[in-house]
Amino acid sequence: RGDAATRLRFYARGLFASRLVAGCAPGLRDEDDENGFWRSASWHANYYAWGIATLAVSMLDWPVRACSRGRFAGRTAEVRSSPASYDEATAGELWEKAGAAAGRVKEMGKEMLVG
Repeated sequence: RGDAATRLRFYARGLFASRLVAGCAPGLRDEDDENGFWRSASWHANYYAWGIATLAVSMLDWPVRACSRGRFAGRTAEVRSSPASYDEATAGELWEKAGAAAGRVKEMGKEMLVG
C-alpha cells in the first residue's frame, strides 16, 4: 500500500539500470491526440530507437559484468517506473488478463487460482 510513487518500485541491474534503458522508455501512446500523425510518428520513432538500444544493451550487459567481475555495470539500482505502470485502467486490464491466463475461477464470491 502507500502512494503511487512509492508502491510501484522497479529495480534493474547492470546496464539495464542505465539512463538509456530506464529513462528513455516511450510510455503510453495517446491515441486521441489532436496532433495525431506527428505525435504518433514521434512516439513510434522513440519506441523503435529505445527498442534497438535496449536490445544492444541486453547483448552487452552480461559480458561487461562478467569480464569486469562486476566492477562495471554490476550494481542494482531502483529506477523510475514507466508512466504506464501507474495507469490504473491498464493495471486493471492486465490483472484481469493475467487472472484469466492463470485459470482464475470465482466460487461463492471468492477468487481461487487453479494451477
